[in-house]
Amino acid sequence: MKTTASATLPLPELPENIIIPSHWRKRRDELLEEVNQINSINSENEFEQTEFLLKKITLLAKEADRQRKKLSEPFTIFASNIKKMNDNARMPVEQAKEKLKKMLLKFYLDHQATTGENPHKSLTSLCKKWCFETENPLLVPFEFYSLDEKKIRRFISEKKEQAVIPGIKIWHEPELRSR
Repeated sequence: MKTTASATLPLPELPENIIIPSHWRKRRDELLEEVNQINSINSENEFEQTEFLLKKITLLAKEADRQRKKLSEPFTIFASNIKKMNDNARMPVEQAKEKLKKMLLKFYLDHQATTGENPHKSLTSLCKKWCFETENPLLVPFEFYSLDEKKIRRFISEKKEQAVIPGIKIWHEPELRSR
């Protein structure tokens, strides 16, 4: 299959400027000033006020993150499309490389076996590519294993106090979450 047409990818539509709105920055500065005025919490009323301030700051941070994602979406999609276009263009080249390598290796090994010499003026050289395949995971030494921290966190999150994993210490620490 021969394709000589150019591959093109239109640029995404982008705003002329990417701006963090001044009203957001003003609100941020106001909230930070409120935070800077708090040195301790000495009553339930102060606790409730501080908790409310934490909620406002958390919402402001989430708003900033949503805005970042919205602004970067065209770039993310464009980068993904560039990769797909490149992968599609490169696939036949990679397949051709593998085909040629297999044929060259076969000739190289056959020539070496029959003559005891390497092919004359070869641009290629024979080297050892080390590979592995797990035959029995129970026999693999411990130092070659790694923990799946995501799986451990998920298990603990589901089981909580009932979570027990031999060899792993599980505990909880107090943490405040803001919604």
